[in-house]
Amino acid sequence: LRIYHQAHIERREAMQLRLVALIAIPVTHALIQTVGVSNRRLFPPLQAGFGGSKKTGSQNFVKPGKKGIEQQWERFFQNSDTAEESSIWARTEDMDWLLVGSVNCKDGPSIHAFAKQKNLITWCAQEQHHPLRSKNANQLEFGLGPILDDDFVDNYDAQSTSPIDDISSIQNAKPSSDFSILNCGFKPYKSPLNEHKASLGSALLNRSTGKGSVKFKKKSKEEEQQQEEKAAAST
Repeated sequence: LRIYHQAHIERREAMQLRLVALIAIPVTHALIQTVGVSNRRLFPPLQAGFGGSKKTGSQNFVKPGKKGIEQQWERFFQNSDTAEESSIWARTEDMDWLLVGSVNCKDGPSIHAFAKQKNLITWCAQEQHHPLRSKNANQLEFGLGPILDDDFVDNYDAQSTSPIDDISSIQNAKPSSDFSILNCGFKPYKSPLNEHKASLGSALLNRSTGKGSVKFKKKSKEEEQQQEEKAAAST
């Protein structure tokens, strides 16, 4: 009887151990999976080569605003010797083409320069032309035209100047990772910012004959007067 009782106790303990094992194995597996996911989030796998993951291309887009327009305006002149250039226009269903400025791309067709800078150009167009401000950005259609001479740009008036011929719609232009924003430039036909409009620098920057670096900085009244005198003497 004692032997039978001892065997019964051993069988019961063995069943308890198997029950614990059946419960512990799924729980342990779930914990391992959870820790594995956490580790992958904290320590993502390194890509091939030194230094881990590598970004494809540098700076794909440029944001609207003062910093973006000054940056791309300067790049426009830096790229102007070798880049393909086109004028950029905007319109809606109920109005004709309106001049926005010019774009260029040093390593490809200028349509890629528009695609990379579309947000900046859209903002600039709406700031330049009051009728476009009431429109949603998706309602604007953009087009590329030929290079414009300085006289046309200087005398352009949205209300009285007729659009030029040969403006091609580029509404479906898509940005390509093969072209860097560093090689794209944008020059508005007039700055949408009051601080640029109030200085002689804006007029000088609009001249396509001006080469070299463009610097945007506040000038003293004496400096502006000296520049005006020099400009008057040269004409």
